[in-house]
Amino acid sequence: MKVILGCDPLLQPLTGIGHYTQKLAKAFQDDEKIEELSLFAHGKFFNHSLIDSCIINHRVDGSNQTHFKLIGEMRSALAKSTTAVKIYSALLPLLNSFTLRKYQDHIFHSPNFILPNFDGKKVVTVHDLSTIKFPQFHPKARVNFVNQQLEKSIFQADHIITDSEYVKREILDTFSLSEHRVTAIHLGADSLFRPRCAEECKTLSKYNIEYKRFFLFVSTIEPRKNIVNLLTAFSLYREKNANGLPLILVGSEGWNDDAIKVLIARIYAKGWIKHLGYVVQEDIPLLYSSAKALLFPSIYEGFGLPVLEAMQSGIPVLTSKSSSMSEITQKNAALVDINDIDDMSLSIERFCVDDMWVNDLIEGGIARAEEFSWGKCVEETINVYQSLM
Repeated sequence: MKVILGCDPLLQPLTGIGHYTQKLAKAFQDDEKIEELSLFAHGKFFNHSLIDSCIINHRVDGSNQTHFKLIGEMRSALAKSTTAVKIYSALLPLLNSFTLRKYQDHIFHSPNFILPNFDGKKVVTVHDLSTIKFPQFHPKARVNFVNQQLEKSIFQADHIITDSEYVKREILDTFSLSEHRVTAIHLGADSLFRPRCAEECKTLSKYNIEYKRFFLFVSTIEPRKNIVNLLTAFSLYREKNANGLPLILVGSEGWNDDAIKVLIARIYAKGWIKHLGYVVQEDIPLLYSSAKALLFPSIYEGFGLPVLEAMQSGIPVLTSKSSSMSEITQKNAALVDINDIDDMSLSIERFCVDDMWVNDLIEGGIARAEEFSWGKCVEETINVYQSLM
């Protein structure tokens, strides 16, 4: 098979979709079923060196961190501009169509919901329907653009991949599609996410945090992650427990986060939380392994990769009953209602006092995480390609 993989998620600091794209691309290079792999984005083809450089570039020094932050700020500003989005929407299809006109014998797979004008077989991965289900969590210009492109991709694609059965069902119901057109393929977590002893995590001392003496949140700082409710619940826990553990927030600033930043500053002043912002990729697995628990009561996720990474790292998880998280954890987590502040607070406290419950969650989480792998994700993705041949 000849495959063209959309690589636009590799052209920015890696998020969940970036890791997904990179894992597919890296595996496809070595898979005998893929006789030819091309990388394509923004109307042009890219060299395979991008696959590894997108990782290397994120093991960054201070200057590169500033560079990636500027890229993110520029993309965010463009997403809020209706004029910029309209110009981009008008010009890109023409450029894509011209560049891809001789590649009809390939399968084009977009890992990030947008399909270009292409006359060959097309596969699209739709990670979630957040702009449809929760438009209030995105800039209006982005919502209009994404929803228009998403609907176009869904009806033009020969096959649709989702990260979970939950999103598959949402797509089937929202767009009235036949079930055979959509396949749910779970993601995996990198093998770097594993249990570690204190000695293996000693380099985290640079963040002034102690092994198993902090709670962890990992994700972009934005309203969809339910951070206001999380911080409110965490404050209740600390008000009851003067010597309780701190909460470490890891993640770049997101859209519409002004109210969150005010709340973070207020709680930070009490010494209860710390926001590390963007953290180099090699430190993320160490943070998971060192944490007392992951606190991730997100309002909506198509998969919720931090939940799987935490379970595989051998720490308990607090997450929400909504969307895909209960599918991924299968009750091997403290599942809470997204608006139940009291229950969140009590669960946070329970992590510190109920060792038997915590050990059950850890053991169950590790066992559940073993059912996921990037190898399985790649294999099932290639099976989708083969079904179209």
